[in-house]
Amino acid sequence: MDALNQQVEEKKQRLAAEKARDLDTSNLLLYYDAQVCHKQSAVEDSRRQAARDLVSWRKTNQGGADESTSASEDKPETFGLSSLQHFEGEHNDFKNDAKIKIAQNNEAWSAQIEQKRLMQEKETADKNLTAKVLANQEAIQSNIQFANNESRKQSNISVSQENKRLAEEKKLREANSISTIQQQNEQEQAYVTNSVFMKENSTESALGAHRFRADHYKSMKASDLQDIRNIQEQQRQAAKEKRAQEEYNDLVFARESYLINRTVLEQQRQVDNFRAEQAIAAASQLQKAHADKIAKEKAVAETENKDQMTDKFFSQFGNSYR
Repeated sequence: MDALNQQVEEKKQRLAAEKARDLDTSNLLLYYDAQVCHKQSAVEDSRRQAARDLVSWRKTNQGGADESTSASEDKPETFGLSSLQHFEGEHNDFKNDAKIKIAQNNEAWSAQIEQKRLMQEKETADKNLTAKVLANQEAIQSNIQFANNESRKQSNISVSQENKRLAEEKKLREANSISTIQQQNEQEQAYVTNSVFMKENSTESALGAHRFRADHYKSMKASDLQDIRNIQEQQRQAAKEKRAQEEYNDLVFARESYLINRTVLEQQRQVDNFRAEQAIAAASQLQKAHADKIAKEKAVAETENKDQMTDKFFSQFGNSYR
């Protein structure tokens, strides 16, 4: 029983440890998921910021979407492919304008290419960082899964060994119990076979001198026989007196029981008579009270209606008898 209780307790502790380990693993996975989401959000924010920077740069250096594709006179540094550039003072010839225009376009294109290259490098770095985080997360998950499998494997091995040990103990205990029962059966059989209380002593003859009938044996005298008969008569008289005394005791008990029952019945009859008399008296009192109540009500009614005016009194008014 102690081994079973210990095994149950160890199982409870093992389940609690597995539950805590699973909870830690879940928390760690949630942390890495949050980190991945944070990195992805940062990458998206970086892309959006790069797009906003590009739009801002184009507005600053090439003109906005709401402006004309031609160069503005207020902003001589911004111009399109077919724009004209105005200079203060002396005007240059067409060839110089074209060279300046091509140089400015090349500079703008180089800046765009450099910015695009930087954006691509940043996206590549973010992707590499995200991939590294995911790889670390997968490695940690794999290590945790491997550790869990190893722990469960060791736990199963321990449980199997403990069950095997308990089975061996049970088998040994049953074998010892069977051996003990067999020994007890052998001892009982030996006791029944050899005990002087369970068998006759075979060393003494059943016809030995120590065995004889008390009322008949060889060389018995008449006086001995008479003594035996006197003892038997005394035993018969004692038995007869005992039976007579028992009969007398039974008669006394029956008489006393009869007297007790009669006394109880008489007392019960007196109680019943008393209850009946009380019930009759109570009923008589109630009838008398009821009759008195009716008489009082009748007297009160006659007294109250004595001075009342009836229809006969009122009928005499309005008629002339003169």
